[in-house]
Amino acid sequence: MVSYQPLWETLARRGMSKTSLSEASGITPSTMARLARNDNVSLITIEKICKTLNVEIEDVVTRDEQRPLSGTFRPNKNEPVHRWFPYLEGYSRQLVEYELRNRQAGEVVYDPFGGSGTTPLTAVMNGLDGLYSEINPVMSLIAQTKMKSTALAMDGELDLSRLRNWQERFRGLDVVGLKAHENRSLGDFDRFFDEDALLGIHVMREFIEEESDDLIRDLLKVVLASIVVPVSRMIRRGDLRFANDRERAKNVYPFKETAIAKFGELINDLSGVPRARPGYFAFVSEDVRDSDLRECVDVVVTSPPYLNGTNYFRNTKLEMRVLNIIESEKELGGFYQQGITAGINNVSSRREYETVEFPAFEEIVSALEADAYDSRIPVMVTGYFADMHKAISKIHEALKSGGVLSFDIGDSQFAGVHVPTHTLLDVMIREAGFEALDQTVLRTRRSRNGMTLTQRVMRYVKE
Repeated sequence: MVSYQPLWETLARRGMSKTSLSEASGITPSTMARLARNDNVSLITIEKICKTLNVEIEDVVTRDEQRPLSGTFRPNKNEPVHRWFPYLEGYSRQLVEYELRNRQAGEVVYDPFGGSGTTPLTAVMNGLDGLYSEINPVMSLIAQTKMKSTALAMDGELDLSRLRNWQERFRGLDVVGLKAHENRSLGDFDRFFDEDALLGIHVMREFIEEESDDLIRDLLKVVLASIVVPVSRMIRRGDLRFANDRERAKNVYPFKETAIAKFGELINDLSGVPRARPGYFAFVSEDVRDSDLRECVDVVVTSPPYLNGTNYFRNTKLEMRVLNIIESEKELGGFYQQGITAGINNVSSRREYETVEFPAFEEIVSALEADAYDSRIPVMVTGYFADMHKAISKIHEALKSGGVLSFDIGDSQFAGVHVPTHTLLDVMIREAGFEALDQTVLRTRRSRNGMTLTQRVMRYVKE
C-alpha cells in the first residue's frame, strides 16, 4: 500500500544512515524496521521524519499501487493495541489511515458502526479527534479501553505497574490456588468450556471485582474478553460454533499461559506507544440512529453490518457472559432486536420497517419472495435497507458541508438471488444529499454457489 523508497533516496542524497535518522528524530528501532519492510506507520512518525529532515511528505513516502488496501482485520493482528481483540468483521488500520491521509490534526472523525474501534483509535493516534457509536457492549468496552489507555500512554500519563502486578499475581497461581474456584459456575455457559478454562475465568473475574482503578479494571476485562474464545470449546469460522476434534487439537489454549501472554501483549504495546499529542475521543451513542451530532464531523470512515446473515451479538455471547452483560443465552434475544437488521435472527414480527421504494430494490425482494429457502430472508433484506436509510440520514446530519464519507461494504446473495448492496445503498446515499467521488474494489470472492461478490470502499462528499 505504501513505499518508503523516497525516504531511502533522500537519506542517500544526504549521506545519512537509518541509525542517524532514528537518533535525530527519536523514532524507535522497531519503527525503523517497519519502514524498512514498507509496513504502515502512523502519520505522527511521518511528520517527525519530515520535520527532522526538513522535507515534504512526498520525499518520505509514496503509494505503492502494487500493494492493495486491506479490507480485512488480518493486518491488525500484528498492530500494537489494534491486535488486542480479534474482530473478524473489522478492517485494517492501514485502510483507515489511507482514508485519513489528507486530514489535519484537530479534525473530527466519526465511525457510526465503531466495532472494536479501528477508526477512532487510528484517528486518536494520529492527532485527530475520534468519535464512535457502537451498540454491542463488548465492542464498545474494547474500543473505549483501547483509546483511553493509548491516549494516556501518548501523554506519558499511563501507569502500568498495577497491570504488571496482576500479571505476576496470575503467574504465581498454582493448581491448588485455581482449585479453590472449581465450584463456581457460569450456568448454561459451562458447556462451552473445559475445567481449566472455567477455573481461569473465575480467577480473572475475581481479579476484576477486586480492582478499584476503572482503567485497570477495564484492561483486565479486555484480557478476559480477548482470550475467552481461544480457551473455550468454540471456534470462530465466520460464525461462532463448537470446534470439531481436529480443530480443538490445534486451537484450544491453556488458560493460564494464554492470559499471561495477553497481559504481556497489552503491557508491551502500551509501553511502546510513542509520545505525541493524542486526539480527543468520545462515545456518541449506542445506535447511530439515536445520535444527535449536527454538522460537526469532517470525515466518516465506517463499515456497517454486512447483509450476510451474521449475528453480531451471538458471535460475542461468550464475552458477554464472562463480563456479566448476560447470565443466560435467553437474554441474547433482546439484543437481536437492536441495531441494523443484518441477519435472520434480527427479524421479528414485533419490528415494523418503513417502506423502501425504488424499482431495483422491489425486483430483488420479489425474486427473494419467490426463491428464498426461508420466508424471513426477504423481510431481512427489506429491514436492512430500511434501517440503513435512517443511519445514512444521521450520518448526513453529522457531517459538515463538504465532509467526506468513506463507506466499506460488500454485496450478498441468497438462494442464487444477487443483492447488490453497494448499488442499492448508493441510491440512498445520493438521495440523502451526497455526491459520489470514487470507489475502490478491495477484493473479490466467490459464494458457495459460485457467484462473484465484491468488497469495496465507496467515497462521497456532502453537498
